[in-house]
Amino acid sequence: MMGVLVGALALLVLIGCWWFGRWNLGLPFDYYGEFNRVKSELKRVTGVRFVRTGQHKDITLEDFWFGVQTESGLNLSLEFWDHHKTDELFEHAEGLLVQNPASGKRLHYVLGSGERLEAATGQEIRNAVDVLKNFDKIAAVIDADRRKGLAEIGWETAAKNRNCLWIVYPVH
Repeated sequence: MMGVLVGALALLVLIGCWWFGRWNLGLPFDYYGEFNRVKSELKRVTGVRFVRTGQHKDITLEDFWFGVQTESGLNLSLEFWDHHKTDELFEHAEGLLVQNPASGKRLHYVLGSGERLEAATGQEIRNAVDVLKNFDKIAAVIDADRRKGLAEIGWETAAKNRNCLWIVYPVH
């Protein structure tokens, strides 16, 4: 009888530790579920490799990021915050926010509108996968826009963009 109680208690401790984030079991649900779903989607993008990951752990996993490198060697950080609609970003994202690490300001691009990103890549850019597959060409547009001094938006405006892929570029 005592063995059954000890076994049941051990099982409850294991489930509790798993549920509250002690271990990431790679499942698409639980504490790390959103992180694991995004990681799985990113692994499907050819030509992009993981460099590092990070997480802000609290009662819930509030935000997380992936440092990735493109085929040509560009380094960028993909940031996912608790207000993001992460599952939608891989289907249809409304926009792309590119943060300058030096100034903290962000450039905003509307996706799927025939805007300059599409002109630079020669195809419609609809979601996170399209952005990553074409980031080398998109980076040229971003760099040119920064040199031109195009208006960048601050944190308050950027935080309202719930269905936008958030990238920090360049990352050294």
